[in-house]
Order: sequence, then C-alpha cells, then structure tokens
Amino acid sequence: MTTLTFSSAVLLLSASGIASTLNSVAGGGSFFSFPALIFAGLPPLKANATNNTVTWIGYAVSIYAYRSDLSIPFRQLLVLALISLVGGVMGAILLLRTPQSVFAKLLPYLLLVATILFTLQSFNFLVI
Repeated sequence: MTTLTFSSAVLLLSASGIASTLNSVAGGGSFFSFPALIFAGLPPLKANATNNTVTWIGYAVSIYAYRSDLSIPFRQLLVLALISLVGGVMGAILLLRTPQSVFAKLLPYLLLVATILFTLQSFNFLVI
C-alpha cells in the first residue's frame, strides 16, 4: 500500500485541479492526472484504474452539460456510445489480464499514441 505524503497530496490536488479544468474545456486532463498518480507512488495499472474511475464522473457531467450542443442525430449517438462501451469493456478486460511489468513497458508508447491522437483531433483529421 502506498503512503500518501504531504507533497504527494499537494501534487495530486494540483494535478486534479488542472485536469478538471482541462477536461471541462477541451479534454486531455488525464495527461496531468495520470502521471501525477504515478509520481505519487501508485503502480501504473492502479494509477490507470484510479484515473479512469475518477474522470468518468467528469465526462458524464460534461455530456449532460453540453447535451444541447450535440449536432449529431440521436441514433448515431447511440451507435457511437455502444462502440465506446464495447471498446471500454474490451480494454478493461485486456488491462486486467496484462501483467504490471508489461503495462509499465508499454506505457510510454501508449501515452505517445494518445498524445498523437489528441493532437490530430484538433486538426479534424479524425472525422467520423
């Protein structure tokens, strides 16, 4: 079990504030919160699970807050939600079966791919 020091608490509080602000405006808050959890001493798999558990609440609130701004038909939204749900469940199962050491080795590459996809998204390269 990881002991939470004062400096780790300050780091996590600061990172969560930055992450929440970024997620509410443009997304990408996990680029701050996830590394902060690792620097605070959590193993990568636990940091990933903790980060995803906390951020989904913010995503749910954002979906509700911006629901009137959706410009896609409800049926298409349901299809995309179903695809996301299936992908999320498959990813969770894969993570549960991945050894900690393998995930730690893959982590830099996963973050690189996530960063590239996040950046390309702002240039509208990934349009459905």
